Amino acid sequence: MGSAGSKPADYESEARGITVMLIVLTTVAIASRLTARYFQPVRTGSDDYAVVLGYLLNLGLLITILLVAKYGGFSLPRMAKLSKAEAATLKNTTYALGFMYTFAIIVIKISVLSMYHRVFTFNERWFRIGWWANFVLIFPCYTVTSITLTAWQVANSEKFGANNISKYASYALGSVNAISDVLVLVLPVIMISRLHLPSRERAAVMGIFLLGLIATSISIMRVARFRIKRDHHWNAAYSFYNDSMTSAAETSVALICVCLIVIKPLLRKTRDVAAWGVASLVSLISQGSSGRRSQRSKTSGVSSIRSARGTIRSRKQGNSGAVQEYDVEALPGKPSSSKPSSSNDEIALVEMRPWEGK
Repeated sequence: MGSAGSKPADYESEARGITVMLIVLTTVAIASRLTARYFQPVRTGSDDYAVVLGYLLNLGLLITILLVAKYGGFSLPRMAKLSKAEAATLKNTTYALGFMYTFAIIVIKISVLSMYHRVFTFNERWFRIGWWANFVLIFPCYTVTSITLTAWQVANSEKFGANNISKYASYALGSVNAISDVLVLVLPVIMISRLHLPSRERAAVMGIFLLGLIATSISIMRVARFRIKRDHHWNAAYSFYNDSMTSAAETSVALICVCLIVIKPLLRKTRDVAAWGVASLVSLISQGSSGRRSQRSKTSGVSSIRSARGTIRSRKQGNSGAVQEYDVEALPGKPSSSKPSSSNDEIALVEMRPWEGK
């Protein structure tokens, strides 16, 4: 992925490669979720609409990163040659990236809470309290604070890096984001642990929900690297690269995890189709083998007949040159009583001996 000390400080190829990979993975994930929903006998809910909106916002974030790479935001040599108009365009693009990240992560988390509302019962008081606390933490606390901070940064871009407000605000927002991630994961884990399920099924379901730990770890790493960036004074190109890649990875991984939670019907359908295909292939191969064996047996019989005919023919041809002459002595016989009389009377053979010649 490159490092802050890379020379030359050019990270465009790495940024494009990671971004394209995330576009492909998130597209496959959302397509798999929608296909799985098609196989389920349930109606489309608010969580499905929120996931689709989150995918579109995340796609906008990834496209914005490609635009930043196009304008030279990940290459220090190119940044040094930017004109004032190009620098302003690049700055506005990075602002758009910040807004896209904020809206994408909020919508994805709301989709998870909406799914919890549909899957789990609200009869448990502690679950209702935890659900509403998490919802308020995400919206409006995190939402309003993040949008306000980003808007203030846009309005005071020249002063934003000159004081500690951006530093402390970023730490606070990152901490709130990580806490909300943990709460999103804790709620289903506790709920599932209380269900009367076999240990194997309980572990499998909890493992699916705990996939969100990947997104949580990326969120924590994002805050930590923000602190490292300030302490070690990374160059502008690597700073843009670090912020963009960690933001894109967090939202994309969160979206993928949300989609993986509900794709079990698709996996079951894929397994059934694969089993049917293998069975059909085995049946076709066995039928082909039986047909070949039958054809070989028929061919063998015909060859035997042809061989016998050839042997008889060869024997006849071998004796065709010999001519035998016989001297026959016969007497007229009585006509047959079963047949009417005719001019052709039967004869009786008296003696037949080889003719010795004159």
